[in-house]
Amino acid sequence: MQGVEFDPKALAKGLEEIYRGMNVRDEIQNDIFRETLRLFNEAASKGLSDSRWAEDVPDEFINQLRTNNAIWTAFRTHRMQNDIASQLLDENGNLKPFERWVKDIKGMTNHYVRQWLKTEYNTAILRAHQAADWKHFEAEQDVFPNIRWMPTTSPQQDLVHAQYWRNKLTLPVNHPFWKEHRPGDRWNCKCSLEQTDEPTNDEVIKDFKPVAQQAGLENNPGEDGKLFSDSHPYIAKAYPGAKAAVETVVGKTKRSKEQEEVIRQTWQERKEIYKKAKEWAEKIPYQEMYNDAVEAAIKVLRLDKDFPLPTIELKDLGGKTKFGIIAGNYSANTDTLRLNINKAIVKEWSKLKEASEGWSTQKNTVLHELSHAIHYRINPADYDNAAQRSVRLLDKKIVRKELSEYAATNMAEYNAEIISSILNGKQYRDPLLAESIISSSKSKLAEDLVKMGRDMSTSGIRQRKQENRAAAKKLVEWYKTNLPTKELNGAPTKRFVIETQYGDTVIVNKNFYNKIISSYTDDIFYQERLEIAKLSHTNLKKAKLIPRTEEPRHESHKAAEETFKVYEREIDGVVYQFKTKVNKDGEYLYYMRRK
Repeated sequence: MQGVEFDPKALAKGLEEIYRGMNVRDEIQNDIFRETLRLFNEAASKGLSDSRWAEDVPDEFINQLRTNNAIWTAFRTHRMQNDIASQLLDENGNLKPFERWVKDIKGMTNHYVRQWLKTEYNTAILRAHQAADWKHFEAEQDVFPNIRWMPTTSPQQDLVHAQYWRNKLTLPVNHPFWKEHRPGDRWNCKCSLEQTDEPTNDEVIKDFKPVAQQAGLENNPGEDGKLFSDSHPYIAKAYPGAKAAVETVVGKTKRSKEQEEVIRQTWQERKEIYKKAKEWAEKIPYQEMYNDAVEAAIKVLRLDKDFPLPTIELKDLGGKTKFGIIAGNYSANTDTLRLNINKAIVKEWSKLKEASEGWSTQKNTVLHELSHAIHYRINPADYDNAAQRSVRLLDKKIVRKELSEYAATNMAEYNAEIISSILNGKQYRDPLLAESIISSSKSKLAEDLVKMGRDMSTSGIRQRKQENRAAAKKLVEWYKTNLPTKELNGAPTKRFVIETQYGDTVIVNKNFYNKIISSYTDDIFYQERLEIAKLSHTNLKKAKLIPRTEEPRHESHKAAEETFKVYEREIDGVVYQFKTKVNKDGEYLYYMRRK
């Protein structure tokens, strides 16, 4: 899911004006309208930029998108302002205090500036991308007359659309089927179309179970320049006064140079990325290989426009071997991306994408190899030995199921697979991200990848909380079963009593485990920390003491004469610190953290 944040200042100004008595029937609240339009113009630019053919989109079409964005946004704002204004009065017909009103409409405003906005924003990106693609398909149908329905990149596959891509539906660009069914005609659809010169298979259509397009998405944005159709409830079921109010504000918007520049400036930046990507790939003489290289470079440069793309080397790396097909490889020593120009490989290049189904999470070999380069840029030392390491905490069955077979081979391929998949728009659960190099690096490149790849959808957050609760429950059950019973002052108590390599005795009891369970519950490494905590009594025995003593933080600590020690140990390539608390009763394991 793409990140989107509505400016809270714009919302606050809008609410204040509405509360002061703005005419919500005949006017459009300017602050909310302008901020919403900014976001949807941004979504349009991002979507156009996702298409490898974006540079060819005419300015006239961009202007058409901008105008239609303004119309749709104005209807949306009119609906929002009327919905929240309807809650201004209390049960006696009196104006509510401002704070009470804001609290009462919080559910409404959250829908408009968060939940609904995210869905609409992400759909706008996808449909703008599809619009740019469609313009290209129409322009080049004499060369590539047919287009194929490609698989979704969403982890939650839409069964309605699955029937199309599973059958590799391939039809002419002008086939009537595309008038009624196409990627983007259902909310959150992440399918796509791809041009091809392979033959059509329209005979499979008779076995389909067509489902009507969803309201607001029936149109082809590549034909009419509308990211959402007029059947969307914001327009089709608009409140009284909306049409005239929209015409007024859109007329002003058309004359606004500022609004025009919002989409133009972003678009210009994207065009520069396309130019750089095409120049990088220009030496590749094979069209499909070239297309993949351009697409891959665009995705990487959108992550970091200054990313140093490796040198491309065209070399015959041999045909199919007993180990499979080598389509390319990346060398960190020379910062070179080698692409296999073996005749058999070049001939079958398009089929490599299909052959890799289930083996590789994404179908672009160039993007996978560039992801090795990203791994190297993030942490050269880690990259150098990643091929000799396997996944640390995850069951390989989970890796194969949720990421790919290839990712389970070693950590170099694991990182390349998860990075390339994130760049392709996929999102993952915390345990899969925590295993990767991007989660343990503080570089901006890595942090941006985590933001893109962490599933922050409502269902994703719900699943994360459920998994975290299950992991916490598992740890509680573990320590209740495994903590040995020791006698203390004549009474039985459950605790580990261990001796460090320095001869100090440290006590580990349930307080330590409970503190780990209750701390940083939304952290990406939460479940990993709970697993490591189970072995803390073993790891602490061999941990290295850090030569420092922390001063007590509170007066109560001083009164109890408490001090702290910090021990450190590397576990599967990750450094963990164990903090102990020392007082008159002894030395207790107090906390553990990932360094």
